[in-house]
This record gives sequence, C-alpha cells and structure tokens, in this order.
Amino acid sequence: MARRGPWFWQRGLPDFALVLSMYVAPAQNHVGVFFGRNEKFGATEAWSRLKPFQPAIEDRLKLRPEQSCEGLGINSLWRVNCFAEDNWPAMADWLVTEASRFERAVAEVLGEAGEAGS
Repeated sequence: MARRGPWFWQRGLPDFALVLSMYVAPAQNHVGVFFGRNEKFGATEAWSRLKPFQPAIEDRLKLRPEQSCEGLGINSLWRVNCFAEDNWPAMADWLVTEASRFERAVAEVLGEAGEAGS
C-alpha cells in the first residue's frame, strides 16, 4: 500500500527569509498553506517574526475562521477529499493560488514595514 502522506512542498521568499509550505494531508482530508521552516533560506522562527504583522497579513488574505487551523500561525486550509482523483487539478490550482496570495500579502505588509532582508 502506498504511503498516505502528508506531503509538503516549499516556495522560498528570500527577500524576507521566509518559506511558504504547501501540503496535502489525505488522512485529514485537507490541503493547506502555512509559513514553514527552512534553515537554508534562513527561514527560522517565522511565526514569531511574523506575529507583529499577523493582523495586517490576515486582513489582506480575508480568511474565514473555518479556513484556518489553530497552532499553525498564519495559514489557510481547504477541506477536500484528497483521494478523489477528480479533485487533484483543483487541489493543485488552489495550492498555487493560495501560496501566491500569501506571498503577495507578505510582500505588501513587510515591504511597507521595511522588513525586506531582515
């Protein structure tokens, strides 16, 4: 039997020493995006670094309460049947679109605060 995940991918935001983690968690029936950790990019302690900016970032993302998971910092999730092959194209589109939204929100907020390269 094939391994059931979760599986993770990361998109680097080197200007801000951050990484966006995208994941598929079939056992939990959801996919999501959050700020992860990657020492190669200097992306450590992202949650504590982003905490002062969290309200502004979340305001730009306009996430509904059911779209977030407590304990993952700034994040978004979509509850979807990951085993249904018909859902795979929509899941891939959602992950890429959501990661791009997060990237834009962070660039806007941290760019305004002069946090690039910190």
